[in-house]
Amino acid sequence: MDRLYKKNFFLLFYFVFIGFFAIFFLYTKHTVGNDSSISEWIINYKGGFTRRGLAGEISFFFATLLNTSLRLIIFIFQSFFHLFYLILFFFFFIFFFFY
Repeated sequence: MDRLYKKNFFLLFYFVFIGFFAIFFLYTKHTVGNDSSISEWIINYKGGFTRRGLAGEISFFFATLLNTSLRLIIFIFQSFFHLFYLILFFFFFIFFFFY
């Protein structure tokens, strides 16, 4: 049991480490004014139906609802989705490889 606890602890430490640096990278990427990687998140339905427009429509909605910048909302969404992915990956490893 102690060995299983150590494996879980190191796996958790690894995913927290990856999550921290992923959020740090996203933050430094979003502070640059000419970052073109968020342009896919700005596509919306204002000009008609387009593919990949749902994320942009939701981003614009929350930016106007919360009266904040669109860049901050996109950063929050990207951080949330990345951390959610890492959490799912962590539980996948725990339940399928260590039990």
